[in-house]
Amino acid sequence: MKAKKAMPKDLQRKLLGTVVEFMARSGVSDAAIEESFRCGLKKSRELRSGLGPDYTDGSYLQNGDVSADLLRAWHRESKFISDVDAAPRPLQLLKGKNSIRSIILSLHKKADVDSVIEFLKDARLIRKTSDGRYLPTAEAGTITQNDSFVVEHLVKSVTRLFNTMRRNTSAAGRSDPLIERYAYVSDLNPRDRKSFSEFTRLQGMAYLQAVDDWMEQRRVGRMRSLDRKGARGVVAGVQVVAYLGDEPQEGRSAGAEIAKRAKTARRRISTTSPPATPA
Repeated sequence: MKAKKAMPKDLQRKLLGTVVEFMARSGVSDAAIEESFRCGLKKSRELRSGLGPDYTDGSYLQNGDVSADLLRAWHRESKFISDVDAAPRPLQLLKGKNSIRSIILSLHKKADVDSVIEFLKDARLIRKTSDGRYLPTAEAGTITQNDSFVVEHLVKSVTRLFNTMRRNTSAAGRSDPLIERYAYVSDLNPRDRKSFSEFTRLQGMAYLQAVDDWMEQRRVGRMRSLDRKGARGVVAGVQVVAYLGDEPQEGRSAGAEIAKRAKTARRRISTTSPPATPA
């Protein structure tokens, strides 16, 4: 059997260094980081010996996935939608069979309801109405602050990316690969940073809405009772991520900086080269 090529050391350090930096910025102590790496090394030894299971992508984050499914149900299920304008009905927080609490427990029986509700409030995904009930702030929630959800979301995102890439490179996955692609330029005009952000956000939301509608029609919960008997759903989804590099120094684009260096080099060559000998 042909041995697998080892990952270059510079890539190893970059990958692990990025993880360590994020953990440190999230307030994790050096001792806790070292303990995490010790557990990871133990896991790697188990994997190499064939004793341990792979890291898997569980059905729920403690707060994030439950809140996402809650907002989905609030905007789509008829019992939560107004007959007048097809908008979400205001709901009680804790009391009643159609309260936010009851929806959370219907989605995930072991969910920490208080924690999920606190997250919904802190992330401003729900707002209180004048009569004390609550409404979703928007159809699609956006998390802007650096809180515990962001950490959970990042860990889940990294795990999902690894699993997708591992699946696509396996013998079984190569015949039916999942999408894992990116569009990239190295010298976007810095003046277009805001336009890039707006364009990719709008296009990404349109794409996600289309995928969301497609998946919604194929959920196990929507199957007929006879077809649904014994059926278990699988976790599936798409994540769209845009990225931007740091602002170039002195407002220069990468292309302009390269052109300047090339021009300087040509001048240096022209001033140091001996004059041509006349024929």
